[in-house]
Amino acid sequence: MQTKKYKALEAIGNSMGEHNDCTVKALAMYCNVRYTVAHKTLADLGRKRGKGCTMSLVTQAILLLTNRQASMSCEYIKGHRTPNTYAKLTKGKRQMIVVRGHVIYVQDGVIHDHGQCNSRRIEGVIS
Repeated sequence: MQTKKYKALEAIGNSMGEHNDCTVKALAMYCNVRYTVAHKTLADLGRKRGKGCTMSLVTQAILLLTNRQASMSCEYIKGHRTPNTYAKLTKGKRQMIVVRGHVIYVQDGVIHDHGQCNSRRIEGVIS
């Protein structure tokens, strides 16, 4: 769902000529930092403008931005849950959900994303 928060980050990314920046947006929301801070942190770690990045870079960026270790886990996702169904089960949490070719931010059961990938099978979750 395109929330206000997501639309604001999308506008900033567009103004910077950025695309393929779902990880930047999700990281900014997850770490509660400005888009430009998340963008620069990922760039400093090796993300190229207009390109995606590995989850290894994301977990490194989370450590730098929050001073908290993060890792991607798949162990507690039973079955083939999608972000839509998984978000309903995880109210009260903030997470980055990884699906094929995309990263989605979820907070308190609300998906902050453009919505086009919310029916894809989850590959991992960063909590």
